[in-house]
Amino acid sequence: MASAVLFADPLVAAAHGFPTDHHIMLSWSPSAKPNKYQVVANLGGAQTTIGEFVVPRSPFAGRIPVRVKAPGPFTVADGEAAMTVHGSIALFSKTSPSATAHYDAATLEMLGDGGAKVSVVTNFKAGE
Repeated sequence: MASAVLFADPLVAAAHGFPTDHHIMLSWSPSAKPNKYQVVANLGGAQTTIGEFVVPRSPFAGRIPVRVKAPGPFTVADGEAAMTVHGSIALFSKTSPSATAHYDAATLEMLGDGGAKVSVVTNFKAGE
């Protein structure tokens, strides 16, 4: 099971007095669907895209730091309905370039189990 650590975007973080150079670390299994994903958080009742990343077509597992634009902590949403709760976080994707992005079940693989906390950590460094 993957876990995630959330960091804040440096410009937003600095404006709010948070440490700078922060990311969310995402990991996936070899069976993960290649796709472009959006990191979406419910901020004050509004679903907001706070970052995005691509899982490439590959037979290997992967791990990537993704820069995001909001401080945490967040709670992993276990479905689209859970994204109505302030402080929830999930991955969204599109079925085609012109489609609207929707909750993606890959959330539970890449961010952790529904209800898991995604906590704010400072000072991301290569190799962590």
